[in-house]
Amino acid sequence: MLPALTLKLLGAPVLTAGAQPLPALAAIDVALLAVLALQGAQPRQQVSALLWPDADTAGAATNLRQRIYRLKRLAGRAVVEGERTIALAGDLQHDLQGYAEQLATDPQHGRGALLGTLEFPDQDTLSAWLGAQRETLAQTRVRVLAQAAHARAAQGRFPAALDFAQAWLHHAPVDEQAHRLHIQLLYQQGNRAGALAAYRHCAQLLRVELGVEPSEQTQALLPQLQQAAAPSQAVVPSIPMALLRPPRLVARDEPWRQMAQAAAARRALVVEGEAGLGKSRLLGDFVAGREGWCLVSASPGDSALPLALLA
Repeated sequence: MLPALTLKLLGAPVLTAGAQPLPALAAIDVALLAVLALQGAQPRQQVSALLWPDADTAGAATNLRQRIYRLKRLAGRAVVEGERTIALAGDLQHDLQGYAEQLATDPQHGRGALLGTLEFPDQDTLSAWLGAQRETLAQTRVRVLAQAAHARAAQGRFPAALDFAQAWLHHAPVDEQAHRLHIQLLYQQGNRAGALAAYRHCAQLLRVELGVEPSEQTQALLPQLQQAAAPSQAVVPSIPMALLRPPRLVARDEPWRQMAQAAAARRALVVEGEAGLGKSRLLGDFVAGREGWCLVSASPGDSALPLALLA
């Protein structure tokens, strides 16, 4: 049984048989495979006209036939199939299949540029096609990352949301909406210093790259960032930050007094309450005001490891 063929088009293009990369592909062969991977089955004449626009119909058809044959010799089997209409071989897998779906679950999926650094400076038609495809892929990437980041933030899945927001920023560094969500997520997790640093980075980047100041919506975050704060339990990014995490906790004076007494007496104290009442926020604020104190959280699975949290 022949090993499976896999085509990598994000980053440096590679055709692999099983675990073995095949010899480097010619640039025109990469272009042929990319056209079929991105656009599906195509009429031969349409593909040949894109790849060899200056050749006559017969010459372009001959060139295409030769390239398909050379790919077959390289891989030891058909890589491109079909007669009047051609397509990638049915058993060939490539990294653009289900791209948006995979990116929506893994922010690091497919970070490479389409065809890596490959360019076609002497072929205007092919170069324009590649540029358009790269732009479409970039727009898809930003859209999917933004949607995934907002969705996870709305669900209160802050660490996952932050991963997607950072990937979004990586691909859209001057997108102010991405910066705002990034700042909010850092703030919501109690990382006020990180949120302030992210705000300053955003402001500086906008000035240097675009020659503008942050929008009023972004500047409105700054007063909240400058107040002492600790983690919140939930967030919907479209809600004002003052509502998501009020600067003061209400009706916590008595628990706070008891905690202060226990700390002064160097006694242990257990804080109890139903989920969502603000225990973590209360503890976080209490610890934040005491030099040399730290807050350590248990992780899933700790119950199976003796003294895991203490260690």
